[in-house]
Parts: sequence; C-alpha cells; structure tokens
Amino acid sequence: MDSFQEAPEPKNIFEPIDLSLFKDHIQQTLLSIIDTMPKKQKTLIIESECIPKLSYFSELEPLEKKGVNRGIQMLSENPIQIDTEILIFVISPIKESLEKIERQIKSEQGSYSYNAKTDPEKNIIAANKQYHVIFFTKINNECFNYINQSSFKSFFITHNLNAEIYPLDYDIISIEQDKCLNELYVDKNYNSLSVLARTIIKFETVFGKIKHKYAKGDFACKVNMLLENQEENALFDNENEILACVMLDRSVDFLTMFCSDFVYEGLLNEIFGISLNNIKVSSNILEKGEKTESTKVDLSYKDKFYYMIKNFAFSKLSNFLPERLRQHKEIMEQGKKTNELTEVSETLKKIKVINFSMFV
Repeated sequence: MDSFQEAPEPKNIFEPIDLSLFKDHIQQTLLSIIDTMPKKQKTLIIESECIPKLSYFSELEPLEKKGVNRGIQMLSENPIQIDTEILIFVISPIKESLEKIERQIKSEQGSYSYNAKTDPEKNIIAANKQYHVIFFTKINNECFNYINQSSFKSFFITHNLNAEIYPLDYDIISIEQDKCLNELYVDKNYNSLSVLARTIIKFETVFGKIKHKYAKGDFACKVNMLLENQEENALFDNENEILACVMLDRSVDFLTMFCSDFVYEGLLNEIFGISLNNIKVSSNILEKGEKTESTKVDLSYKDKFYYMIKNFAFSKLSNFLPERLRQHKEIMEQGKKTNELTEVSETLKKIKVINFSMFV
C-alpha cells in the first residue's frame, strides 16, 4: 500500500519558457499573406521538402476558409493543369524550385496565348492569373537575382514566411538548416549563419536580450559578431528572461557525430527516423491485426509516458517496462475483484500514481 503513495512534484525554480507562440505566429503569417491576395479560389502548390514542415505548423481548415482548395498540389518538374486564377507556391529558397515555377508559368501563358484567337476568354484568364511565391523561410540573394533576370519577372509576386524558428517541443527549437554542413564547409556559403543570427534576434525580441553569449569555434564566433552588429539597431522591450547562450560549432566537436545513442529515443530514430518530433510506423506494430498503413506517432512532451522513458538507457528500460506492466496488471486484477465504489476509487488512484511516478 505504501509503495503507491503519491510523491509531491519537485519544485523547479527555472520555469520553461513558452515556445508555442512561434508555432502560432507562423500560421498567422501564412494566413496574413493569403489575406493580401484577391478573394478568389486559390490552389496551393508545395515543394516536397516543405510539405512536412508546413503541415507541422498549419492546418488545412483555416486555409480553406481563405479560399484555398482542398486539393493541394505538389511542385513537379512538369507543368500541371490548374484552373484557378491564383496559384500559391510554397518553396525552399533554391533556384531549382523557381525553374519549375517558371516552366509552369510558361506553359500556362503560352497555352492561353495560343488559344486566344479562337477563345477570347483565354486572354482574360491569362491577364488575371497570379503566381504568388512564398519562400520558406526567406528569399536569398541567389533566388532574388534569378527572378530579376527572368523573362517572367512580372509574373512573380514574392512573400517571405520568415519561419526561422521551429518549436519542436516545449524545450527544443530547430532552424531546420539540413544542408548547412555542406554549405559551410564545402560551398563556403555562410547564409545559414545569417539565418541563425536572425533567429536569435527574433528570439530576443520576444524574451528579451540574452545577457551573456559565449561562442566556441570559428562559425560560432562569426554568428556572435553578426549578433553584436544587429543588436545595436534592435530594440528589446522585455526584460531578459534568459541568462546565457552557449554556441558551439562542429569544428570543436567532431566526436559527437561518431557516438552511438544508447537510449530509447535514439533507438526510435535509428529504426524509424524522427522528423519534426514524429515517427511513422506501420499500424500493425501498434495494434494487433493485418493493417499495414502508416500511422504518425507524436513524440512530444504531450505523451507523458514517452517523455518519462525517452532518455532511459536500454539496460534500464528492459527492467523498467516489465515491472511497470506487472504493477498495472496487479492493480487491474484487484479492481476486477470488487464492486465497492471506495475500492474502485482507490484502484484508479493507484493507476494515477503509477502514470505520474515520473515526478518521483
């Protein structure tokens, strides 16, 4: 009986900051961009790399209320037939994506011009057609120069989503610069450092200027220099909620890449691949049966049990899970033996204590 007594939650003087507002901000920015467009039916065409990121931040229902068709298209090499007057492209800031959009514009405008003699309405459709390009996260110099040199420059209407901050969990932020290692060390392209500096400035705008910043490594020091220059012209109204920031780059930490992650979360990532705090698994792994379609599983702090065991080493996990299962079975068997309300209530209390024993 004593083993099931609830222990008080430890008091944490360092309350976690609320990062969810950045997620809401990205969706509101997207909706605000769509609000600037004419109130007509719109088709959303998304680059494949942007689909999981955009779906993580934005739901379809608010977009439909803004006139976006439910049938979202994927940006492809070959032009596709689209009847709506407004096309919204969501792409990464890379030249190859702009080339695909240019082919789409050329195909549509060429088709309308060819048919204009026999069908005058085609000219009207062509004149009213709009092509909005939303960069995820922000246009870079390469894309800016490409558009300016393009013969279809007048058709491009560009927007920036400015989604540098990805709040994956209540205590995890990513800027999703997947190719930065190759860009920095091979291409000598330092754009990702500017993105990181802008991200920290945006972070400071919300939570106040970070009091102390420490940098280790050449690229980390460059980011620190960018911050010093940009912070001179920035205004931070809020008091600093964060005491210090420590920046390390890969040049001072080659060892981590070769380490094996012998914890439960590392095992899930090795087998299924964690993307935006989700994994996709076959449904027959989660439930008995012959279902084989993939199911998305959330690995954020919302799943309290997962959050308790995600950093457990394999050896601890193999002992912990059978013991937890044994306790559950024992309590459930005791609950089945009685119909007394007080005893049923006591059984539920025991289950609750087990579920929240992560705080012990």
